[in-house]
Amino acid sequence: MLTYVAPAIFLAFVYLLSIIPFHQTVGITKKQHLLMASFAIYVIAVICLTFFPLPVDQNLIEENQQLETSYRWNTSPLTSIMQIWHTTQIDGFGYGLALKNLGGNILLFVPLGFYLPLLVRRTRSFFIVVLCGLIFSTAIESTQGLLNYFVGYNYRSVDIDDIILNVLGAMLGYAFYRIALRPLLKRGKL
Repeated sequence: MLTYVAPAIFLAFVYLLSIIPFHQTVGITKKQHLLMASFAIYVIAVICLTFFPLPVDQNLIEENQQLETSYRWNTSPLTSIMQIWHTTQIDGFGYGLALKNLGGNILLFVPLGFYLPLLVRRTRSFFIVVLCGLIFSTAIESTQGLLNYFVGYNYRSVDIDDIILNVLGAMLGYAFYRIALRPLLKRGKL
């Protein structure tokens, strides 16, 4: 399987090649450049966490194809959230799973909720940030479904609840922008 490091280095290299001409012609400030660079690192991290490592070992793919009978597709809203919640409440175990799945999906999109209004003036409304979060999350889940299809086994689960939690994270990120970052932006400190 491809590790996280190779794609991260490749994506960072592509970013650097694309930002250098933009930086010289448009004349962005150092703060704006740092903000754009940190956003690029965030996007690279999201891509690496949601798609990599890619399954490229044919023996591993064949073994998993024999074990899997179907892809894990959850199209019923709140089903996996309730399953995790129920499992955690009954046996007391699974708090780590709940934190990783529920908290991880929320935290993954919090930065998107505050980066968008900071970087693009047109995205400074709550509705636009929620819509962008929904589109970005749906694109991730759809791509994971396509990867499952092309690999031939359940490499990544496709879950409507991930989209719900991601959008909730974008909402929380926007709230952070409105409460903490927007006042700094208005005072010219950001």
